[in-house]
Amino acid sequence: MQRIDKSKKGSKKINKIKGGKLDGRKLTHQYNEQIRVEAVRRVIDAKESPEVVIKSYGLHRSCIYKWLMQYRQEGKKSLLSTKANGPAKKLTIIQTQNLNKYLLKSPLDFKFKNGLWTVTSIVALVKMKFKINYSTVQVGRILKQIGFSRQRPIERAVQQNTAFVKNWSNPVHIKKK
Repeated sequence: MQRIDKSKKGSKKINKIKGGKLDGRKLTHQYNEQIRVEAVRRVIDAKESPEVVIKSYGLHRSCIYKWLMQYRQEGKKSLLSTKANGPAKKLTIIQTQNLNKYLLKSPLDFKFKNGLWTVTSIVALVKMKFKINYSTVQVGRILKQIGFSRQRPIERAVQQNTAFVKNWSNPVHIKKK
């Protein structure tokens, strides 16, 4: 059995490495799962030799023995694909709740120069309070998770004369008699 990759229009490429074996790293998760389940079924139910079964898929013979051991220990569920969870979170739930409380206060309470929270100042706050280093991108994601949004302040002149602006935006045309 060979997998045909049709990633480029019109081209067919079989993912094989030296020795005529399939490169399992290039197969999709779904296809790998299908191979695992089918190979174990053929060995357990159809009583085929593990060597013959795995050779028919073009994979290395050590794979089938790992799959059989997993199946015997944990059942069919162990052969199914799972989604990777990613790295563990650095901030605990309590620390995240405390960060939320800190952000409701003024940055001036924490001796920051600016009166508005910036992502950079929040990175410094997390480092100061929790001794955890985060990048600005990571802090942006955390803010989104706890319900804050990154906003830019509206740039407006402090010395703005609202009456003048109102008259300027609504000009009055004088008609000649």
